[in-house]
Amino acid sequence: MLSNTFRALQSPAAAARVAALSTAKRGMSISSLTQFEGKHFISIDQLSNDELRGLLDLSKKYRDTYGKGSSVNPVEAPKPLTGQSVSMIFQKRSTRTRVSTETGMNLLGG
Repeated sequence: MLSNTFRALQSPAAAARVAALSTAKRGMSISSLTQFEGKHFISIDQLSNDELRGLLDLSKKYRDTYGKGSSVNPVEAPKPLTGQSVSMIFQKRSTRTRVSTETGMNLLGG
């Protein structure tokens, strides 16, 4: 799981931050992530350690809710990204990444 995260990161410094945070105590609750509303960022280097921890916690919550083995019916599941969109720019063409991101956006209502 983490090896896929490392491949997606843009710099060795960012990868090191994620490695350190993935083993650290999680201090930020998911409910406190309202600070991201309307915020755009290109790189995780733009996030504080607490913000990055919060995003990792939130992604785990979504994976547990919508991922493989979940008991949630995708049709009846909450759609927190209704009306939202995502923009992706790839250095190299990646069909698997594009399709998985599109699928995730659709599952979440975007």
